[in-house]
Order: sequence, then C-alpha cells, then structure tokens
Amino acid sequence: MRNLVIRETLVFASIGLSLELILVLLLGFGSRTDSLFPVGVSIVGLYLAAIILGNVFGNMIDRSQLRGSRALLGGIMVAWLSLVIQVLFGSSVGYFNNIHRSEAFLDYIVKPLFWVVFLGSIPAIAVGALYAVRIETVHSKAEKVP
Repeated sequence: MRNLVIRETLVFASIGLSLELILVLLLGFGSRTDSLFPVGVSIVGLYLAAIILGNVFGNMIDRSQLRGSRALLGGIMVAWLSLVIQVLFGSSVGYFNNIHRSEAFLDYIVKPLFWVVFLGSIPAIAVGALYAVRIETVHSKAEKVP
C-alpha cells in the first residue's frame, strides 16, 4: 500500500507543480531566465517533501485507518507542507547567496514564503483534497483484493 501512496503522491505533486507553473506564468513572474538553479532546487525540494510526507501519510492511513475528513485534512496538509518546503528550498539559494545583506532574510525567505502561501494555498488545498480522495479510493480497492 505504501508504494501506491508514494506513487500517487508523486503524481499529485506533479499536478501541483503544473498548476504552480501556470499560475506563475499567468502572473508574469516567469519572465526571468537567470534564476533556473533556484527553480531546480525548489522542484527537488517539492519531490523530496512529497516522498517523505507521502510515506508518513501512507503509514498513518495503514495504521490508524484514516477516513473521511481526517484523510481529507491529511491530504491537504501533505500538499500544503510540500508547497512550503518547496518555497524554502528554492528561496534558500538566494538567501545564502546574499546572506551578507541585512534584509536578505526578509527578501529571500519571508516575502517569497508569504506570496507563495498567499497565492498557492487555494490550489494546494484543491490538489490536497483530490489527493486524499484518490488515496482513499486506492486504499479501499486494495483492501477488497484478497
């Protein structure tokens, strides 16, 4: 079951990443090409967070039989925390490159975290809810197979 949960987690992380890229391009933030390294680091952070949090969520489903609103809340938390971790991974590159500046923490950690959480919470909640429904469906089908 755990492998199915991690696979579904990676699928939904990819869906969330696609939605994020569409949102970023629609808002005009994707016009700079000099920042490919932080973007790559943030994508790696997203998938690492998704694997780890998906594994934890899969264990919670197996052990405590999460269903209904608890599973929904768990799926939303996996998606939202993956988003936050992704932002912290990507923005840390700029922060460590400019750590000597007095306003570096505000410019490279706080502001990106605020804007991504502000703009990305609704898509993360939607993706997390769909993820939880999918995990419940996969888990219930796996329980029926002898």
